[in-house]
Amino acid sequence: MKVLIVHHGAWTYGGAELVIVKLSEYLQRQGNGVTVIGTNLPGNMVLELKTGNTLVIEANTPTSGKTSQLVSLWAETHRCIAEADVINVHNFPATVATFPCNKPIVWSCNEPAEVFTNWWRKPFEAFNRWWVKQASMSIIVATPYDQERFKRIYGMDSKVIPYGVDYNFWSQGTRAKTIHNPIRLLQVGTVSHYKNQRDSMAILHRLMAQGYEATLTIAGAITDDSYYGILKRMIPLVGVQDKVNFLGSVTHAEVRELFYNHDILLHPVYLQGGWLTPFEALCTGIPTIVTKRFNGSYLIKEATGIKMCSNYSQMADLTIEVINNYADYVNRGKNWVRENLSWEKFGRDTLDVFTNAEKNRRK
Repeated sequence: MKVLIVHHGAWTYGGAELVIVKLSEYLQRQGNGVTVIGTNLPGNMVLELKTGNTLVIEANTPTSGKTSQLVSLWAETHRCIAEADVINVHNFPATVATFPCNKPIVWSCNEPAEVFTNWWRKPFEAFNRWWVKQASMSIIVATPYDQERFKRIYGMDSKVIPYGVDYNFWSQGTRAKTIHNPIRLLQVGTVSHYKNQRDSMAILHRLMAQGYEATLTIAGAITDDSYYGILKRMIPLVGVQDKVNFLGSVTHAEVRELFYNHDILLHPVYLQGGWLTPFEALCTGIPTIVTKRFNGSYLIKEATGIKMCSNYSQMADLTIEVINNYADYVNRGKNWVRENLSWEKFGRDTLDVFTNAEKNRRK
């Protein structure tokens, strides 16, 4: 099978990009041909894909405007469509780049476009909803929450396939069962409203107000300058000067080291992205605290037995519970991730969707 993967990125190597790399590797191992066409593809992602013999076509340059990006993505996609057996689209507007087309299309939907809507995008999103239905796309989502949301917005069914986790990579390290002093809190993810670093800073403030010595490391590229400005102004207002460290963009190896060198991972992410980070963290044994609004929270609860939190105040209370009973929370969920989440299973289940989509289109 020849698979054409179409993706719209943001110049950062996040979870969506890792999914494409791991899927491409699996498809290649199974004897399938893979071509990846994308905009805003980070250099290390491109390097990994090419190392695995995946053909990569970059549809834009760093100076390209949004309109020219979409035009380039559409043009490059249609230049390659004829040779493809199945088209696998990822981040919107990759879906629209396939119009018009009579090939089987599978949308690996990380988040629907409507999550990020604003007034000028609404006509484009309406066209996208029409085209997704008109093309009879097969839909893959990561969780039942995403499945329900997609059904509500698009009126279409989808297949739940959780992402995989590279347990062998993330578990390479040794975790102490004693906590540091000062306590080391960590959040990993791009600095943006949806990743909600604001709540992590509020949790740090709560700990300090109750007499705990603690620091907070925030690792991830700054993708929202205005939100970053809010966070910087918040630091002196809540009295956490010299306690918060922004690292910027980090590699996977650096993230792994951060997991092992910190005591607790805070993950107050909601609505968008951040799916892989807490599961990768669990492989290192670090206690991981998420919010109910995180779309993978039900799996975190299943893996660890740790209660879910509705707001930052509850997350702060749970953080204090973990601190006071630290040895009881270390390594929770580690074995569960190894046994239940793998990229091999993710690739196999995704390839099954591709195969069925191709068979159905032939009928």
